[in-house]
Amino acid sequence: MIYIIAAGLAVFLLLAIGFFWLHRWTQKPDADYVLKFIAKNPKRASLSIVRNGRDLADVQSDELRPLASTVKIIVAIECAHQVANGEIDPEERIKHG
Repeated sequence: MIYIIAAGLAVFLLLAIGFFWLHRWTQKPDADYVLKFIAKNPKRASLSIVRNGRDLADVQSDELRPLASTVKIIVAIECAHQVANGEIDPEERIKHG
């Protein structure tokens, strides 16, 4: 039961964070923000715009990319399982970099 609650809470938090990030991202004042991001991050970005079956834009759309949001949910569920089993401490700070 605790696993389901922890996993549900983790998924809810990830969705909430994603929603607020998306809202902030869509409020960018620069109309060329997406194009500038793609130009600065060619290994991290792809774009495909199709309208009424007609390709309007295509930048590296054939490159395979990880589904970042999906990966985050899987990581969050595994983290919840490990916390529930006492394998990791959720209060412990993690070094990064």
